[in-house]
Amino acid sequence: MEVSFLVCTKFYSTDELNVLFVFVDYSQTLGAVDLLKENRVFSKIVPTPKNVFSAASLAIVIRDVDLEKTNILFEENNITPIKTIVSPECVLSYNFEY
Repeated sequence: MEVSFLVCTKFYSTDELNVLFVFVDYSQTLGAVDLLKENRVFSKIVPTPKNVFSAASLAIVIRDVDLEKTNILFEENNITPIKTIVSPECVLSYNFEY
């Protein structure tokens, strides 16, 4: 018996990550990332830049093309970031203006 697998992957450059969701609750952050992963939304967890929120916290970054889908998922699952920033450039540079 021959078994074959088809693996499909998509790679998104981190340069495309221009939306930042700031969370204070670490468990909510991890739950949000799991939800995004389940719904095939590319995301990364990063430390929140101090110029965005001065307390120690985590943020999730996504591509702006996934913003509407992400907002719907968060609303349906009662996930509420304390701040959302959409930048014209990559938010990972930490030099963006908001």
